[in-house]
Amino acid sequence: VSTPKAPVPATHLFPSKPTPARNQPFDFSDKTPPGILLRNGSFLAGAVERATESSLRLSGRDTPLSTVNIARILLQPLSKNLEDRIPTGRAGLLLTKGDFVDAEFKGIDNGQVRAISILFGPHYYDAAKEVIAIALRNHSLSAFTFEVRLLDGTLLYASSITIERDALGIPTIRAENRG
Repeated sequence: VSTPKAPVPATHLFPSKPTPARNQPFDFSDKTPPGILLRNGSFLAGAVERATESSLRLSGRDTPLSTVNIARILLQPLSKNLEDRIPTGRAGLLLTKGDFVDAEFKGIDNGQVRAISILFGPHYYDAAKEVIAIALRNHSLSAFTFEVRLLDGTLLYASSITIERDALGIPTIRAENRG
């Protein structure tokens, strides 16, 4: 037995709900998560375990990263309003109260940020309570062909990528002689 064709009454029509995505990427419209901003504009999400003047280790990554390629270290989520408080061309610390302190970064260890400033001299700051971001140098978005977004909030810019059976190859970022 078949049902003859007929218009569906409007009382039986309703909009469907979109299927929710299982893993949605981090939304950068409000705040950038903790991690590091590279000189080429790429961003690696993750908590900083420790750092020296020359290298930094992110949680969940085996290999330390050279600070030569790092423009900013974000210890806490950074809102767009507070990001505007980081002056262009100056190294220093953006504090949770919104102040920017010109300083030379010396390291992070045991939850403490070490820095030297002309105003305060050598000083320790609580990484979890006092410091939002550490500015090491300027960054600029380099020319890229590909933008790779990961679920943890990582954003990579690359001029080329290679696709293998179980991996995505992105060229490493080389040190540049500009600061």
